[in-house]
Amino acid sequence: MDQLEKELWRLAGVVTVAAAVIAFALYVYMWKTYYSTLPSLPDRTVGRIYVDNFHGFPRYESREEYIRLHSLGRLSEALVFGIMVGVAIYEWRVRVKRETNAFSKHTN
Repeated sequence: MDQLEKELWRLAGVVTVAAAVIAFALYVYMWKTYYSTLPSLPDRTVGRIYVDNFHGFPRYESREEYIRLHSLGRLSEALVFGIMVGVAIYEWRVRVKRETNAFSKHTN
């Protein structure tokens, strides 16, 4: 791996970790804000008919609120998965390079 490739991987890792932390923080903030203010009874006049179970307490939200809240949660999960895949790829590449170097030392 040359220096430019290392820097690109490092930059991709930092950007992905930062995005995951920001998405998770926004998710937690919205989760706390929504669940503390949402009604426990449905209200068809404003479209709050989608029930979301909050630790045994039903909260009703509109479709837009439901999509906004759950998409941030799924985004943060996907970014964490991306981080894990990136770490696995990095570790695999380091291991392959180490084994290749060890093999070349024994054959020379």
